[in-house]
Amino acid sequence: MSAPPARARPGPSPTAHGWKRGTQVQYRASLEDDLYALDTLKPDLAIGTTPVVQRAKERGTPALYFTNLISARPLMGAAGAGSLATVINAALGNKARFDAMRDFFEGVGTGYAAGVWQEVPQRRQGPKIEGPKKPIGEMA
Repeated sequence: MSAPPARARPGPSPTAHGWKRGTQVQYRASLEDDLYALDTLKPDLAIGTTPVVQRAKERGTPALYFTNLISARPLMGAAGAGSLATVINAALGNKARFDAMRDFFEGVGTGYAAGVWQEVPQRRQGPKIEGPKKPIGEMA
């Protein structure tokens, strides 16, 4: 069993985890570990929590929310495997659509280009609402 070269980011060495056939298995990975793997390995499909799915979609990678689309499905038997295969194949089939959307929206809503404003928005006060002129009920 051999390990690939050490990662460039701080954290535990890849040799501290189980490597087999080029795959790292890491239990209780942090969000940073997940995002690092997404950026480094560039998978065809990402399955994860909201931040992982958001990062994947920003890069044009098809992604599925684990909690909504994977864990809520029965995975046992032919029906379970078929159901999961349908969801994964549909996500992978949308790669061209992701590429087109990423190309169209490139640079919009990121960094200095976030938002669409002609001028800096000004905070405005709402209408002034006056209270009752005289006390009501027992307070009168």
